[in-house]
Amino acid sequence: MHSDRFHLPVVLTEHAKTRMQERGISEALVLDIIDTGMQKHAGNSHYWFYKHFDARNDNLLCV
Repeated sequence: MHSDRFHLPVVLTEHAKTRMQERGISEALVLDIIDTGMQKHAGNSHYWFYKHFDARNDNLLCV
């Protein structure tokens, strides 16, 4: 995967892949959150990205 927003590759950890599978979240959805979601600084060079999806009942997905 590659982020158009940051022009960088996106690498998922095994933990992230497991949680994605448990929650029914695709790589495309994660990439959508990264590229079009809201951004919040999480310290140092880390950030949280989040986005609301009307069609999901676990809304406000964060990566």
